[in-house]
Amino acid sequence: MERIISDISKAIDGCEPKNLSVTEEGILFKGGIFRFVGNWNQLAYIGSGQISFSRKEDIILIHYRISFMQWFIISGIMAVFFFFATASVATTLLVWLFIFLGNSGYAFYRFPRFLLAAVSGDQTDRVHQ
Repeated sequence: MERIISDISKAIDGCEPKNLSVTEEGILFKGGIFRFVGNWNQLAYIGSGQISFSRKEDIILIHYRISFMQWFIISGIMAVFFFFATASVATTLLVWLFIFLGNSGYAFYRFPRFLLAAVSGDQTDRVHQ
């Protein structure tokens, strides 16, 4: 399990988080939009996260929690500016949904695949989410 934790923490560190803490129980990190990274960065829309690991027989289970609160607030501020430009509540709501749900939804979709891709090849058959 130590090797899997190490592999995933190295992959997260490669995404240039603001903070990264690795313990025997898991990994804590802070990402967010206020870093000099592109929107392709895995942690661009994820404000923070916690990854824990447990063992069930010969299988390693990965449990994670990720937060999009920072992106929620930023996209809300963007929507307010958009509202002042258009004065249309319906259009502003659609734009906000597109901005927030589109980006956070895609990040939510990508994150478990990112975790599995980070695990070394000979360990992937032992890892489940």
